[in-house]
Amino acid sequence: MRSRSPAQRAPKTDAEALALAQRRAVLDAEVEAHEAARTTAIAATNAGIDALTVPAIAEIRDIDKQLKVWWPGAAERLTGGKRKSTEFGGCVLGLRTTPPRLAFPGNDQAMVDAVLATGSRRLRALVIRTKLAPEKPILLKLLGIGDALATKLKALGFSAKQKLVEQWPDHFTPAQARAAVGKPIEIAGRAYGGRMGNAPYPSRDGWLFRGRGALQLTGRRIYAFYAELLGLPLLTQPDLAADPATSLAIAVAFWEQGRVNAAVDDGDFAGARRITNVGNRYARRRGKLVVPIGLAGVAAKRARLLPVLAA
Repeated sequence: MRSRSPAQRAPKTDAEALALAQRRAVLDAEVEAHEAARTTAIAATNAGIDALTVPAIAEIRDIDKQLKVWWPGAAERLTGGKRKSTEFGGCVLGLRTTPPRLAFPGNDQAMVDAVLATGSRRLRALVIRTKLAPEKPILLKLLGIGDALATKLKALGFSAKQKLVEQWPDHFTPAQARAAVGKPIEIAGRAYGGRMGNAPYPSRDGWLFRGRGALQLTGRRIYAFYAELLGLPLLTQPDLAADPATSLAIAVAFWEQGRVNAAVDDGDFAGARRITNVGNRYARRRGKLVVPIGLAGVAAKRARLLPVLAA
């Protein structure tokens, strides 16, 4: 039987309305009691998990500090000078880059004063607002162009900092790194060119097939794989990988291809994390040891969530 709408079931008398209001008050009290119980349960669960994880996390941080001191002297020996990181004792050790940032020997006001002192209208426009502040992204871009304005900025002490050589020692010399600052196409072309199916630099493959979407799909080879699997023109329209619907379709296909569900169903969470972090058949086919990243943190979060979901 089709249910009646709220309008059809609306009270006709004050007595009926009173009964509904009283029922609502009872339900409000029930909900409040359940919410209070849930809050108490979550707090108890969090306290228990924190008691287990906080000491471990503190020890992890202490170990990281020790390894950070040891790593520079061991890096070349362990990586052969060919990689930025390596698997060691069940961990991945190595270097990671930082985004370029504008550097200046002084605070923001000193930066503004230095720019204004040049007398350049173009540079002045970058710092004059309702509140004077330097346009750091634009200043950084100007440094990469290398024209007369860049020369003026460098003479003032401005520089662009980016650890390209440390991040990709096989792909950048110090001179190439300095020349590539502020040039994302060149950075991607050099960093990813000649691998992952990309043509070597100066090909634009590294830029065209850069990381996109939920999986951060990277490299011509993997774009071609999912283009064929899903029947999508990813090689001619790589930006499709960043489209939310396409990104979801790729992620689902990856999940199925990698048999992630099978690993989870078997209780092999480490195996599932290895698959979802670094791919599946490509890594295994080359015989590489794939180490899950952040598995301890994931396990701790899972342990905290399960009681909440079961409540």
